[in-house]
Amino acid sequence: MSNLSQEERVMKMLRKAGSRGVENYQFPKHGILRYSARIGELRKDYNILAERVNHHGRWTGVWKYILIEEKS
Repeated sequence: MSNLSQEERVMKMLRKAGSRGVENYQFPKHGILRYSARIGELRKDYNILAERVNHHGRWTGVWKYILIEEKS
């Protein structure tokens, strides 16, 4: 496990993914179990978009998070 905080790991993942975004099921693979709480905290300082994933015309339980821009 990394020495980075969960918020730092979320940001690292979002930055690396860019416009592809990070799907919610990817966070637990990196030890981030309460990712929605971490993203909620990060939204105070960053613009993070959440999109529900549509697969072949059907909505899924998968959400994709995209870092839109870093606030100054």
